[in-house]
Amino acid sequence: MPGLSGLLVVAALLCAGFSAALTLVRAQPDDFSGVRAFLGDGCELADQPCWAGIMPGRTRLDDALALLAHNPWIEAPTLSEGAGSSSARWQWSADAPAFAHGPGAEQAELWSVGGVVSYIALPTSLPYGVLEQAIGPPPRGQFEVVGSAAAPGGARSAYFLAAYQQSRMIVETRFTCPSAARTLWAVPARITLFSASLMQDAPFDDYDFISWMYVSPCPR
Repeated sequence: MPGLSGLLVVAALLCAGFSAALTLVRAQPDDFSGVRAFLGDGCELADQPCWAGIMPGRTRLDDALALLAHNPWIEAPTLSEGAGSSSARWQWSADAPAFAHGPGAEQAELWSVGGVVSYIALPTSLPYGVLEQAIGPPPRGQFEVVGSAAAPGGARSAYFLAAYQQSRMIVETRFTCPSAARTLWAVPARITLFSASLMQDAPFDDYDFISWMYVSPCPR
């Protein structure tokens, strides 16, 4: 069991991390309603993970394409067909939330297998801290550090997966270790919705932010 000094250090770090999150929220006061609309519009009656009226595992590709074509946030959807699977990608219109435009050239897309949507990937520039404040902490997740500390500079890749909605909506963030714990709150979030069959037996743990970010080998 950690001593009093150790507990004080952890408490101080927690305060710093949560202060950083609150700073992000105050800096973007309108993001909460925008985030909730981005995730929920068109899905008010859905009984499973859903985005823009499209439910992975249930919505047929033809119906999904029609929804994309009539969505004011989306323009120029394109379909690529393969053997047994198809994918659709699109550009965001000027009406879309600014954070819908993810970093880099990665585009939003959906994939279908057997004519039914299997997953939807939404790269965003939305800071993870804002997203969690908008929809709450995830019930489950996973934190992993990849690479060796003996590598040049000791830099390694860290992956944090926040699992919502029966672990079928995954919010992914990536950053470099070693890093301060507050880094997690500021990195862009990639949101992916999956069908139940794709996420069957997914290895997620109970959400444990303190252990992952303060006791893990990542913090500096």
